[in-house]
Amino acid sequence: MRLIDTPWLQIEAEQARILLHVQPGASRSEIVGLHGGALKLRVAAAAINGKANALVCQLIADTLALPHSYVKLSVGAKSRRKTIIITPLDGKTAQKLEEMGKHYDKPS
Repeated sequence: MRLIDTPWLQIEAEQARILLHVQPGASRSEIVGLHGGALKLRVAAAAINGKANALVCQLIADTLALPHSYVKLSVGAKSRRKTIIITPLDGKTAQKLEEMGKHYDKPS
């Protein structure tokens, strides 16, 4: 498995770490690109009682076709800037993350 290390995505042997910039209270949940060195997500949940955090993890898990239990918030529970951890990491998920990295790291 190849290791990736970009400002917003680090893929290691057994886990991946994604730096996020989250905009809660959006009309729909989606990944929109990069913002300040982080992957930007809009989520259709308010930042109240962890609802936006739960939706962030759900959006990433659904995007990568992973069980929701594989995606955990690591840093930033009360911040727009968050870090999530994906573990365990298999080759198929690492490949999807590599493709995501290439897609969003394209020069403008």
